[in-house]
Amino acid sequence: MKTIRLFDDQPYEKVFSAKVIACTAREDGLYDVLLDRTLFFPEEGGQSPDTGFLSCGQIRADISDVQENKNGEIIHESDKPFDEGAEVTGEISFDHRFNNMQQHTGEHIFSGLVNQLYGYDNVGFHLSDNEVTMDYNGTLTPDDIQILEFRANEAIIENIPVECRYPSPEEIKTIPYRSKKELEGPIRIVTIPGIDTCACCAPHVRSTGEIGLLKVLSCQSHRGGVRVRILCGFRALKEFNMLQDAAAVVSKELSAPVSPVSFTEAFEKKNVNLMKLKERLFSLQTKLLELQITELDPDDPDVTLFVDGLDEVKKREILNGLVTERDGFCSVFDGNDTDGYSFIIASSALDCNIPVRKLREQFGAKGGGKSIMVQGHVNAPAESIRELIKSRA
Repeated sequence: MKTIRLFDDQPYEKVFSAKVIACTAREDGLYDVLLDRTLFFPEEGGQSPDTGFLSCGQIRADISDVQENKNGEIIHESDKPFDEGAEVTGEISFDHRFNNMQQHTGEHIFSGLVNQLYGYDNVGFHLSDNEVTMDYNGTLTPDDIQILEFRANEAIIENIPVECRYPSPEEIKTIPYRSKKELEGPIRIVTIPGIDTCACCAPHVRSTGEIGLLKVLSCQSHRGGVRVRILCGFRALKEFNMLQDAAAVVSKELSAPVSPVSFTEAFEKKNVNLMKLKERLFSLQTKLLELQITELDPDDPDVTLFVDGLDEVKKREILNGLVTERDGFCSVFDGNDTDGYSFIIASSALDCNIPVRKLREQFGAKGGGKSIMVQGHVNAPAESIRELIKSRA
């Protein structure tokens, strides 16, 4: 038997009574409960399912997932079993339901406007507890998105009634409605007059004003069209609060008031200061390396230098000078004992793959190259690296 879908006509009801038709134990310790009727909307049409609980006497079970099978039976995932034939009381998590209704009705407004203004179809939809995405089979510019967002919020402010009904088989033939796929059997039509007419199985708000607001968060290319991410109502408010908290942290770090102009100026100032510090660090690193070179034993054929953050061009320049003076392994290791070292090893007379192979065998280093110069990365203490390079065994 098909489960009676109470949510079709009673989207604002929170509590209902029903009879247990079947209860099946699962291997994961949960139970599949089939009721004769339900307010729980199943995962369907790209939307996440309702959650809540069922109760009977002293038994109270959490419902964490709801699915509909091909026979039209709605299955409730329960953490406790119920006797077949038992009368149960169900209660949905209405905050979750209402948030989903705000998002889904907002999507209808946006997709209806996309279809009206640009002629594109909605070819994909996903409504989770954290985001709403819609895929369209055409491109939208940033200016298009601004227009659509403004028009969508105009429709919200107008507080247009949202109509949900099952037209007769004869009437449905005369209604031009949007649908992502061919439908059979009774078709539920959701109409927002002047904005959208669409086949949809989900609960919706009574009027557009209950959506509160619609905000586009992103628009990116996707499979020849675009994917638009939006949030509506309370979830949009939550997102804004999170962004405001993040902006407050940045404001404190930059010592600048929360505003695009202030942040831009503060970042530019920080970038200038950072560039000056990098130039100063490069100068000091170069001087330190030159000092290390002056203290080297002139008779030692091998040179192993350790730096932290030296410019790549400078490292190669120094190595090129060293290999003309010495016939051993000349190497520069850039980094520290904690994060590891990137390295360049060069020689005018020896095969540089020999020390790389030893670094790989002993410390799991990665790297390689030609016999005259190799490069790579290794995680090992500086002193151990120095000893290994010095060893010719």
